[in-house]
Amino acid sequence: MRNKFSVLAIGYLFSGCLIIGCPVLLEAMPKAPTPSTAAIIGDKDKDGSVSQAEAESLIKDTNLKNDLFKGSLEIQTEFFNALERRIRAKLVRLSKAYNSPKWKFAIEQCKTLGITETDAVRIAKIVTKVRFAK
Repeated sequence: MRNKFSVLAIGYLFSGCLIIGCPVLLEAMPKAPTPSTAAIIGDKDKDGSVSQAEAESLIKDTNLKNDLFKGSLEIQTEFFNALERRIRAKLVRLSKAYNSPKWKFAIEQCKTLGITETDAVRIAKIVTKVRFAK
């Protein structure tokens, strides 16, 4: 009888922890970009996130690219946070490669995507600035 009680007690304890910890678990889940009132540079469909196609067209559009590069830290942060998770991960890797032995390889990868070396340097610096501003 004693073993049965301890198993039940552990079960109740576990389920209680799940119920109490549920909001904490939900907060830890990555959140999708939320549409903001201000327009995000490069967000053509105005859905609050910047897709791969939108990011590629931004790199090709010199006016938008200059607006982003010369924009304030808030504008750059908003753009970075609106990017799809996969794109953000690539940009973080690019920024970590800056001034490291991996930089030449990163530049070659950027060139295959149509990003010039000067743009890659600017992007790496912006991403580093945005990441450490949090």
